[in-house]
Amino acid sequence: MIQERKKHKLSEYKKFLDKKFKGVETKMSSNGKFYVSDSNGRNIIGNKYPDLALAPDVYTAYKNAYIIEHWNRMEARQV
Repeated sequence: MIQERKKHKLSEYKKFLDKKFKGVETKMSSNGKFYVSDSNGRNIIGNKYPDLALAPDVYTAYKNAYIIEHWNRMEARQV
């Protein structure tokens, strides 16, 4: 049950991020942690939130990128 829910949420995260950033893909850093990159190969999260930039698994990497994108939209509205 939990595995099915994680797969469903992962597909939602991927779909949302792919609409926002064309060419999104998962990459592994040299220390074995995962991150979500744009079409240029740069980490979507960037340097603003360094603790969330790298994740231990693919699901967490997409979840972090989704959350950060949500935070960025909230900050943009408050300005």
